[in-house]
Amino acid sequence: LSTSVRPDIFIAEPVGSCTDLVATVSYPLRRIYGDRFVISPLSVVLDPVRAMSILGLDQGKTFSAKVVYIYLKQLEEADILVINKSDVISEEQRRLLGDELIRRFPRAKIFVVSSRTGDGLEAWFTYLLTKTQSHSETMEVDYQVYAEGEALLGWLNCTVEVKSLAGSGDGNELLQGLGTALHAELAKHEVEVAHLKMTLAAEEALTDTAVVNLVRNNFQPEISQRLEDPISCGEIIVNLRAEADPQQLKQIVEQIFSVWNNELWQMEVTHLEHFRPGKPVPTHRIQEPPPFS
Repeated sequence: LSTSVRPDIFIAEPVGSCTDLVATVSYPLRRIYGDRFVISPLSVVLDPVRAMSILGLDQGKTFSAKVVYIYLKQLEEADILVINKSDVISEEQRRLLGDELIRRFPRAKIFVVSSRTGDGLEAWFTYLLTKTQSHSETMEVDYQVYAEGEALLGWLNCTVEVKSLAGSGDGNELLQGLGTALHAELAKHEVEVAHLKMTLAAEEALTDTAVVNLVRNNFQPEISQRLEDPISCGEIIVNLRAEADPQQLKQIVEQIFSVWNNELWQMEVTHLEHFRPGKPVPTHRIQEPPPFS
């Protein structure tokens, strides 16, 4: 990419349960490519409601201790903490959360933004483009606890072919309904959701896609992108991370698609994988900061 396309900016987003990114990604990039790239500060983006629950500022069910360990390590190593979704919390909640983050993670720069409204994004992006990563030793990480926390988060991916038996149907309504049904079933089994993502691409126009997200249990599946037209057939992709046995996630997902395989929609699961991630074994881990180029 750097020789053929030569983009101005690379944006790297890890899996949501990763940590130790400075030692395993940023510092190796600086050591290997230091004369060719400028490494920007590491941003960690927060859902404020989940953050307040984990930090003890609000009541509500949260993850078990080893999963919380990973979450807190993510906050600890951040150069920038971004409180997103500022439009869904009150001014008082924003102040409480900001004060707690400053108290517990004093070296991080804090931005309050809303990706929905655009508020605060320009200041964050400007900071990223004008600052470089901090020059300090990396944090200590207990890789055994890290691995055990990762393993508690079951992972499921599946692909489902759908066909309207009426000739065409409302794909947005279908995806929203499936997301709501999955949410209810996961909650019934007391499964704590890290992230549920579902897409529905119309076969007639693969660029026409609906997207549904669920980012925590005490929320509702939200359709963030809609299909423009009714569909006759298409493909649903489900990606689910949750604190549960992967076999349990498989049973729940298969049950929901079985129920929704009815007189309105024909559904066929064409691919399904469910697993626990293996122990993190980074290719590089550099704890001492390399010199700036």
